[in-house]
Amino acid sequence: MSADVVRVQVRERDAVLELGVGALLRDVEGIELVADAPDVVVAGAAGTEGVREVERLAAAHRVVALTSEDSPALLVGTVRAGAHAVLAHGCFGAAELAAAVRAAARGEGYLSPPVVTALVGWLHGGSPESPGRSRGFGHSLTPRETEVMELMARGWSNRRIASELYISEKTVKNHVHQIYRRLKADDREHAVARWRVLGPARS
Repeated sequence: MSADVVRVQVRERDAVLELGVGALLRDVEGIELVADAPDVVVAGAAGTEGVREVERLAAAHRVVALTSEDSPALLVGTVRAGAHAVLAHGCFGAAELAAAVRAAARGEGYLSPPVVTALVGWLHGGSPESPGRSRGFGHSLTPRETEVMELMARGWSNRRIASELYISEKTVKNHVHQIYRRLKADDREHAVARWRVLGPARS
């Protein structure tokens, strides 16, 4: 087999989507679909769970993430999690997917137009010193809110957070509502996504 052949594994939670994505690549010259030992993994990336899956996969593989998300925070999070390419469902065919796979195999980036548009819009709201952060973000939470947010990001419930911090569950709920307001988040998942993307850098 040619050394230029890219070994690709497709991973989608939805079996129909996985078959469809595989069909797009099956007859593409220079790409071989495999069950293990891939050069590139093509994976679905939906919500914060999808971002975490990309991060896990990217520790060992080059990743092409497929998403229907339009949240700039989640899209940026997918890239920061380690995806070399991010493609929006409905906006790519066999040629674009193959190009993304080849780019990822070379260690290069590849983004579909809707993803680029979302990222540019999001970056325009960032501070000049750190384009990956919104103005003031990472400093607007109080120390206690930061503690709560860190535990939320671990998937902890309000009850468990209350027990860990020795405060009432009602107090935790009040902190959570303040966190939503400060991070401009619609719900818990959105707040966690924004925190993973924009929050203070971990040591």
